[in-house]
Amino acid sequence: KPKPPPPPPKPKPPPPARTLPPGMIEVKAQFDFAEVQEGDLGFKTGDVLLTAEAEFAAAGASGGWVTGELRGKTGVFPSNYVQRL
Repeated sequence: KPKPPPPPPKPKPPPPARTLPPGMIEVKAQFDFAEVQEGDLGFKTGDVLLTAEAEFAAAGASGGWVTGELRGKTGVFPSNYVQRL
């Protein structure tokens, strides 16, 4: 007699919500961005960066420069290379 299939796994609990500093948002890189000049913040597609919500909103989708942080490093990057999470 065949064994019954195992019960389906329980759904994973949601990851704990990260508490971001006030006024900060997370954005995800849609493209690679190489550091060209001193002060640029380079990243790879899929990296999640921290940036100021007001600065990101002011830059808009046209690709203004915004300041962000990735792995403890701060620099500037084009806002049109990332998408808000």
